[in-house]
Amino acid sequence: ITPAAANAVAEKLFGGWPTPKREPGIGSGYGSGIVGARPIVRKITVIDLPDSGQAAVNFYKPIIGVTRGSNQYYSASVLNSLLGGGYSSRLNQEIRIKRGLSYGAGSSFSWRRNRTNFSARTQTKNESAPEVAELMIAELKRLTDTDATETELNPRRLVLTGGFGRNLETTGGLAAALSDLYSFGIAPSELNAYMPGVTGVSSAAVKDFAAKNLFDGEMIIVGDYSIFKDDLAKRFPGMKIEVVKASELNIESPTLKKSDIP
Repeated sequence: ITPAAANAVAEKLFGGWPTPKREPGIGSGYGSGIVGARPIVRKITVIDLPDSGQAAVNFYKPIIGVTRGSNQYYSASVLNSLLGGGYSSRLNQEIRIKRGLSYGAGSSFSWRRNRTNFSARTQTKNESAPEVAELMIAELKRLTDTDATETELNPRRLVLTGGFGRNLETTGGLAAALSDLYSFGIAPSELNAYMPGVTGVSSAAVKDFAAKNLFDGEMIIVGDYSIFKDDLAKRFPGMKIEVVKASELNIESPTLKKSDIP
């Protein structure tokens, strides 16, 4: 089947579907994650794992229309380096270095041919899971409404270009880079575009990418809900929080619950 034929069938079957209304997150301070009417996080899902030693705090956002071959790839790469791409990135600075709430926090883009998935993640004590979620949202929000200084941004670009150069120093590294381009249908000449592509990303481009793509994500916290339940509700008043017990978890269900599978 050709893409054109598949698109025609999709339009015929689903073209009349209305656009669903998003449920806005409600809150105050860091926890709101709201700029205007759009929340950074529209829903928090808690996987309740009693007696777990730690809690995992994760932010997820699928990004449609931005692919590895997109000219926004470089803005996304610099954004990720700034936010969670290394020890001196913002997430690790705020969560580990300043507050000692985790051994490390980071973020990444998982690239696909037709879309990409963005995630930020860390692990912490159960008691500090709500605080870490709040800090993570605050850093995501900061990307959307403030400009990074050149003093902060330039080292993050150098992290990318330095790593790129080192990866190409061996035949294996060069082959891996070419294989990656081939898997996305990108010409090998793109290797020559990487260095100027990264160094040409401005603070405004990072902010613009964040403002267009990082809203309406979801937070997933896995941990002992009984320990952080009250603090989570306090920090995120009015936010939609869905709790799934680990004993009821089924990752093949759209709701993650065994009981919702016929």
